[in-house]
Amino acid sequence: MRNFRDWKNPNGSILDKWGIYLLSLILIGGFLFSSSSPVFGKTVKKTSVKKKKEFKLTAKSALVLDLDNETVLYDMNSEDVRSIASLTKLMTAMVFLESGVDLFDTISITRDDARASAKSRLRPGETFYLIDLFHSSLMSSDNRATRALVRATGMREGEFVERMNEKADSLGLENTQFADPTGLNAGNVSTAWETAKLLKIALNDPLISQITTTKQYKFYSVNKRKRFHQLGNSNRLLKEDLDILGGKTGFIGKSGWCLAVMLRNVEEKLCVIVLGASSNKRRFAEAKHILKTAIQNMLPDKLGSTQLENY
Repeated sequence: MRNFRDWKNPNGSILDKWGIYLLSLILIGGFLFSSSSPVFGKTVKKTSVKKKKEFKLTAKSALVLDLDNETVLYDMNSEDVRSIASLTKLMTAMVFLESGVDLFDTISITRDDARASAKSRLRPGETFYLIDLFHSSLMSSDNRATRALVRATGMREGEFVERMNEKADSLGLENTQFADPTGLNAGNVSTAWETAKLLKIALNDPLISQITTTKQYKFYSVNKRKRFHQLGNSNRLLKEDLDILGGKTGFIGKSGWCLAVMLRNVEEKLCVIVLGASSNKRRFAEAKHILKTAIQNMLPDKLGSTQLENY
C-alpha cells in the first residue's frame, strides 16, 4: 500500500517532506473552507443598524393648541386658508340644533338627497328619526343624512348656508367661509387655527360631543323596520388609548384628508388639527406625531395620560 512518501513528481523523484507538508495544508484548507464545512462553509451576513427614518408630514397645515389658554404647542401653516371638506358638518350641526327642530320628528331620504352624495346606505324612500340622521351626519359623515337634516329645518339650502356664514362671522372666524352644508363643495374653507376654534365651540354642545365620541350606533328605518343600519365612527383615534372629547373627519379631492379632534391631557384640553394629509391612514398617524411632539415639549409633569410612547 502506497503512502504520501511513495508519490512521485513528474520527473520521477520522491516528494520531500516540505512538499508533503505543503500538500497537506492545501488539502486541509480546501476542506475547511469548502461549502460542505458546517462551520466555515457558511457565509456570515453582516448586520447593520438601520437609522430610524425621520417622520415627514404630508399635511399642508397642522396645529396643536392648548384650548384653555390658546397656547400654540405645534404650528405648521396654521393660518393658511384651505378647503376643510366634512369638517364643515361641525357648523352644520350647530345651525341645525339652533333651528329648534324636534329630534324625534321623522323625515324621508329623497333622490335629491342621494344625488352625488358619496357612499351611503340610506336609500331614497326610507324614513328616519332626525336623531338617527344626526348621528349619521357626525359619525360617518353621511351626506344624504346631512341634506335631509337641512330640509327638516324648513330652510332652503341657500338660506341654511347663509346662517352658517353669519354664525362664523359672529364667532370671529374671519377666514372661514361655507358654500354648502355637507362639505362636498371645495368652497368650504378655513384655517387650522379657526378650525380649532370651531371645534371647541361645537363641542360645547353636549350632544355633539357625545355623538362624535360614539364608536358604534345602531338604528332602523321607521317605515322599513327590517332595514337595519349600523354606523362606525370615522375617527380612528377613538380606538387609541386617548381621552378623546370629540372630533370630526373630512375628505374631498381638493382638501386632502382632514381631521379635527379634541382630547384631554391631565388638566389641559388640547386640540389637534390636520389639514390636507395624503391618505386616511396618514392623517391619524400625523395627528399622533404632532401631538407627541407637542407633549414632549411640555413640562414633564404635563405628560399625562396620552400614552404615546410607541407612536
